[in-house]
Formats: sequence, C-alpha cells, structure tokens
Amino acid sequence: MAQWQEVQSLANTYLEQVHQLYAGSALPMAVRQSLAAWIESQNWRQAAEPLCSHARMLFHSLLVLLGERLGSLGSDREDFMLQHNLRKAHRDLQAEFEEKPERFANLVANLLQEERRILRLGQAGGQGGSAPAPSPAPESGREQQIQRRLAEFHTALQEAERAFRHLEDLQDAFDFCFKVHYQPGEERDRDPGYQQELQSLQAKLQNLDRQRREVLAQMQQLLGRSETLQELLQQELGGWRARQQRLCLGGSGDTNLRPLETWFTELGQGLFQLRQLLRALGDLRQKVTYARDPLVAETPLLEQRLQEQLTHLLKRWGWARRAPGKGSSPPEGGGELGKLSREW
Repeated sequence: MAQWQEVQSLANTYLEQVHQLYAGSALPMAVRQSLAAWIESQNWRQAAEPLCSHARMLFHSLLVLLGERLGSLGSDREDFMLQHNLRKAHRDLQAEFEEKPERFANLVANLLQEERRILRLGQAGGQGGSAPAPSPAPESGREQQIQRRLAEFHTALQEAERAFRHLEDLQDAFDFCFKVHYQPGEERDRDPGYQQELQSLQAKLQNLDRQRREVLAQMQQLLGRSETLQELLQQELGGWRARQQRLCLGGSGDTNLRPLETWFTELGQGLFQLRQLLRALGDLRQKVTYARDPLVAETPLLEQRLQEQLTHLLKRWGWARRAPGKGSSPPEGGGELGKLSREW
C-alpha cells in the first residue's frame, strides 16, 4: 500500500498530527494528495545533497505535473476549490523555491520522513489497520515520558530547520550586498554614501552572527534532549532485559521489542537529520566567515558530540538485537535503525 494511503487509514489521533505537520509546511496537503504516488517514487533525500543537479529537475517536474493536474480538473464546485488551492500552491512554490530547489527537496524528504514516523507510532499502537484494534495495555510512566520527549525532540528539530533556512536567507542577502557594495579605496572611504553602505553591511553581519548563534544554541539543546532520551531508552532496555530473564526462568512478561525499535529508530533518524544540518552549517561557513565566527569553534564540537551519541545509540540497539530470549522476536535485518547503521 502507498504511504499516503496508509497515512489516511490512521486513527484520528495520528491524522491530527499529519494535519499539524502540513499546516505549517510550505508544501500544501493538496499537492501531497494530488501527486502522492509520484512524490513517493522520487529520491528526495539524495536530491537535497549539496551540488546535486537532480533537485532542480525534480522541482520543475513537480510544477509540470501540477499544471497537468490543474488542466485535468472539471468545473464542479469541488474541483473549483481544488483548482484554486493548486493554482495558489503552484505560484507560491515557484516563488519560494525556484532559485533554491535543494531546499525544496530537503523539505519533501523531511515531510515523508515525518509521515513514516507518525505511521510507525500509529501502527505500533495497533491503530493503523482497518480492523478494530484491541485495547492497549496501560503504558508505564517511562513509556509515556519517552513518547512525549520524542515528540518534543522532533518539534525542536523542525524549529531548528526553520531557523537554518532563515539563516541561509540572511547569509544570501549579506553575501550579495557585500559583493555589490564593499569596494574599499581611499576615495570611497571619504564618501559619506559609502560609509552608510558600510554601516548597513555591518548591521547585516550582526544579524547574520546572531542567527548563527541562535541555530547553534538550538542544536546544543537538541543534543541535550537526545542525551535525556538515550538515558530513558537505556532504562527501558534494562527493563526489557529483566523481563526476558524472568521469562527464561518460567515467569511471564512482555518481551516485545517492537516499541523499543520504534523509539530507537525515531531518535536515530532525528540525529541523522541533525547531522545533515551540521554539514549544511559547515557549507555556510565555507562561503562566508569573519572574525569571531561562532561556526569556526562550535561546529566541530557539536559534530563530535553528535557522532558520540550516534555511536552509543547504534551500539545499544545492536546489543538489544543480539540478546533475544524466549518469546522475543527481534526485527529481521535490524529494522529501520539497522538500515541507518549500514548507511552510516
């Protein structure tokens, strides 16, 4: 079944998360619905890589398909509203991403990843199928805390991505103005108009510096959230191991590994997404740097901290999968987190 069809079959609790996801997105849900199969068949993550020309081709293909979809609509009231929404989406997407198709590819890749995350939550809770699900057992306080903190982590990650896009815009504006207006020379230095241009450039640089520090602070907070989550997951892993031991001694207990796999995978994907942001920050630093640039000192430290967290997370998940006990059923191939580990 296509991913978008699965999403639409989720229970209302999870559908509301999907609505919230697209409510704040530059890609309207009407476009996602109209071009669902084509969108899912493209490799948006690869297209979002720096210096990849595939992003522009995908973006223009989407605009062409959107135009064809508009031409195929009829004249009834329902189609009239859809035409209005798609026409506005076509215009807005072209205005925002025409010059930066890589940003659009990254947007779609992240949206699809968030959809998969919500799908896993719905399916792990027995809410994704068409048949009525049995009443789930009451969740422990730690399980509720893990789910809440994972949701907060992904919300903070989306905020960091928005802050990064704003940083890109500020840097582009500063870079353009610098190349146009910064022309030092003895005669220009005595020109009052040139002095005003320099003051404007200095103000833009200060804004750029503030935004760089803001993005770095958000990434520090995300790594702190991740450390807390890893501690909670380690505790839950210890509880799962104790239940396995009781089961081997003839006792009873739930040794299903699927919820742990879901939580480990969500955190792992978020950390890999954060690693992409850090790499993109490095690209910005290569293009524009200055005295006391915070990216020079802090980015390597963040990268080291992130690498340590990824290593610990993958090791812990590998340990869990190597220790199946009676009645447990670890996912074949390590599941989604196993795929991330092999790609790392």
